[in-house]
Order: sequence, then C-alpha cells, then structure tokens
Amino acid sequence: MKRKIEIIISIMMMILIVFSIKNLAAEPKVGTYTTEQKAIREIADAYYRRETNGQYCSHRQSFIYSPEEATSQHTLYSVCSNFTYNVYKEAFGIQIQGGYASTHRIIAYGKEYYDANNIKTNDVIEYWERTVDETGKSIYKDNKGNDKDINLDTLEGRKAYAALLLKNYNLQVGDIICTFNTVSNAGHALMVYEIMYDEEGNPIDAIIRESASKFEKNTTKISKGLSYRDTFNEKNNIHEGTFRELHLSTSNRISPNANRNSLIFDAKDMTHFTIIRPLLQDENGDYTGKYYYSTYQFQTAAPTKYVCTGRTLKDYNIMNSALSRINYSGIYIEKTVDVFNNSVVNLEDELEYTIKIKNNSDATYNSFEVVENIPEYVQIVDSANGNIQNGKITWTVTDLEAKQSKEIKYKVKVKNLKSNIGKEIISIGTVAGIPSSTVKNIISSNLKENEKLEIKNKAQAMINEKNYNGKDLITKMYKDSLNVELNLENFDITDLIKVRNNDNYYPDISSENCSIYLNDENSFYNMILSNY
Repeated sequence: MKRKIEIIISIMMMILIVFSIKNLAAEPKVGTYTTEQKAIREIADAYYRRETNGQYCSHRQSFIYSPEEATSQHTLYSVCSNFTYNVYKEAFGIQIQGGYASTHRIIAYGKEYYDANNIKTNDVIEYWERTVDETGKSIYKDNKGNDKDINLDTLEGRKAYAALLLKNYNLQVGDIICTFNTVSNAGHALMVYEIMYDEEGNPIDAIIRESASKFEKNTTKISKGLSYRDTFNEKNNIHEGTFRELHLSTSNRISPNANRNSLIFDAKDMTHFTIIRPLLQDENGDYTGKYYYSTYQFQTAAPTKYVCTGRTLKDYNIMNSALSRINYSGIYIEKTVDVFNNSVVNLEDELEYTIKIKNNSDATYNSFEVVENIPEYVQIVDSANGNIQNGKITWTVTDLEAKQSKEIKYKVKVKNLKSNIGKEIISIGTVAGIPSSTVKNIISSNLKENEKLEIKNKAQAMINEKNYNGKDLITKMYKDSLNVELNLENFDITDLIKVRNNDNYYPDISSENCSIYLNDENSFYNMILSNY
C-alpha cells in the first residue's frame, strides 16, 4: 500500500512539473527595442516610479517636465496628454503636437493625416469615428468616410481588433493612442510601453502606460479636478499614484478574458480614436531621426475644437540625459530640502539638501558623478567632502550595489543681501547624467508685528469698500501702509496656489481673487514680499 501511495505521489509530482513547464513556456515574451524606444521606456519608467508623488489634475497643464522634479515635498501634477508629451520632450527635446499636447489636438492631427494605405510607416497609424444607427449598432468610418471593419461591441470583436492593431498595423513601443467622446467631451491619451509575444514571435498584447484619474475606487483626496491615488501594485511592489498601466487586449495574463484593464474595452464607447507615431520610420521600419511639428487653429464655433492647419518636418537627436537613463536604468533619485519646497526662506537662513540615490537594478554601478549647481544667492557651508569648482559641487559615487541606496547631504546659507529678496533659490543638478529634482525656495524677509497689523487693517478696510480687488488691492494696501511699491505686473497667482495644501487647492482661482489668502498670513505676506 505504501508503495502504491509513493507511485501516485510521484506521478502527481511529474504532472505538476510538466504543467508548470508548460505554463512557464506560455508566458508571453517581450521584444527587443531600438535606442529610441529604450529612451522612451526609461522616461516613462521614471514617471511611473514617482509612486504616490504624482497627482492627476484636469484643470491645468503640468508645470513640471522632468520626473525627478517631483520629490516627497514637491508634488508633480499631470494629465494624460501631458504625460505623453513630457516623455517625448525629455527623451528627444521635441514638442509633439505643436508644443502643447491635448486629446483635441491629437485627434485633429490623426484625422488630418491618416493614410489607410500606409499604416505601418506613416506617422498616423489609425483613425476612426464612431456613430450609432437606429438599431444601436456601432458604425466605424475613417477620415475619408470609408467604412472600417471593426466591431467593439462584442468580446470577440475587441479581440480581433486588438490582433489587427498588433499584427497588421504593427503597433510599436512609443505609439500614442488617443480616444475621445464628443458627447461627454472627455478624452484620453496613452502610450504603448511594451509589446508582448508568444513563443513563435507573434505579437499577442501590449502594455499601455498612462497618467489617469481613475484606478479602482479608493481615492484619498479630490479637490476640483485634482485627484490623488494610492493603490498598491503587488506586481511592481510600488504604489501606483496616477501613473499606471493597462493592457491593450481584453485577453491578457493578468485577467484572462476579462474586460477590466483593457484599453480596447474602454474605447468601445468612444466617438473618435487615433494612434500616432511621433517619430517617423522608413519603409523598413527604421527610425529616420525626423518628426512632424504641427500647427493648429482653435475654432470657437460649435462644436469648439482644434483644427490641424499644417506640419513641418524637423530633425531630432536623443537627449544626453535620456542616454544616461538607458545606461543607468536602475537609478532612482529624490532630492529634498529641510525647508518645504516653494516656501519662503529668509536672509542668512541655512538650507540642508539631501540627495537620495537608489539602485533599483540587479547590477552594481561602479562609478558615476553627482553634480549640484550652487545658486548665486547662497554660499556653501558644508560641501559634504565634495569638490567645489566654478559654482558647482561634484561627488564621485563608487560601487553602488544592487538594491542599495546612497545619501549626500550638503548645506548652504542665504547671503545677507537685500538685493536677494524676491529671488528664487533653484537647486539643479545631475546624478550619473540624469537631471535631479529642481528644488525651489523664495527669499524674503519677515514683517514686524506692527507692520502686519497695519497691512491687515488697511486691507480689510479696502475689502469692505469693495473698490479694489486682486493685484490692485494688494498694490494699494502696501503703498498706503508701508509706502512700498510692489511690482505685480508679472505676478503669477499659481505661485500662491503651489504653496497650498492639496486639500485647499483652488484650480479655478484667478489673480482677481487672490485676496482670499489674507486669512493665511504666513503664505500671503511672505509670497507678496517676495515680489518687490
């Protein structure tokens, strides 16, 4: 009996091993990448690794373009089209879609330049518009009004369309996919991050990277178009933030035959769909070193939309920082300062900067340099044994092993010069050639208590009179109270917004309403003082 049990166990183990090998062999493979595609992927990874420091905001453009500019203190705001635009700007220094990315513009460009006869090498890979007939059936047509053989209303139809894009249309890493719905006036822009292949080398799916406001339901903070996500991804062992990924097809290795995580499923209710390839390719599929810079006209007549009015052929080169990212793909950088970024500092204040460098790769980086440019408004107090030369501190990091971290702390002091008041201390540097975060502080000086009280009383009186508001109110109250001439002609209200806590974010506020900050003495007084 014992012998029979042992035989049965052995057979079961063999079956399990064979089954495991079979499943292992069936795991989709990824392809090889050109240098351009590697650069795109590394920039996308850098944003993706921002973790919870990314916030999606539908009311404004991203004011940060380098992913390292978002530290634990300085949050990066983005929307979907900004994400794709910024990836190309960081990788190649180019400005796709006329230097301002939006779903409207990408759709307008796709409609203007889609060529069904040249889908593999043309810069517009796909375009269709969808209407619904009286029976509820979806009708798809290209930009010339020709019918397209597409059916996204069924699971099989969505699978077939995904296969068409992958195999016939040669979907590739770096392609930008854009969807839009004219009914809801909502659109989305995403980027192909990875193509997956079966054992025979046939493309079977694609991973899409995006910046999005929707990821399950656990939103921890929302305030007027601003959403903050904190969803844990066990696969990557990070918190997703707003930079996340999904699959092209409805059938994938994460959730087979399910609609969840499917771009094609999300696109089934869209009225417009396009795929563009910003970098041009020749008939062999090789990148040519050129792209199209497009121009637009905004039409205010209903429906309001962008119309693509032309495009110019331009050359590009891979940015040196993008090449550095390829060589040091495991580097993760976070730079902070002991005074909150974008906050006010005073003359003679000391600032301590911390540069944290983590090696997320499985390799050891033997030697690379860390460089910090020192602003003219400060003087070095402690260089942390770095080499000081020509307004820079340089450190050499050796043998940064896999999964290990290195910290560099250095100190500067704000020079006691009245001419420095109102200036920004901007900390710019590189780690292994990769841009490190730009940390900003504004130099000010403290008001005396009697001066604060005089300004506050004068301001309140002027508010009650309702004869002044915004910049006029601020200018007059400082003139009448302290005989100080403020130069607010180029004052940017977003400087005030950026120092606010996220829960109190006001994306719709204009300069005419900035007197709202009278109730927040620290940020209000100091920010105003920084502008004269």
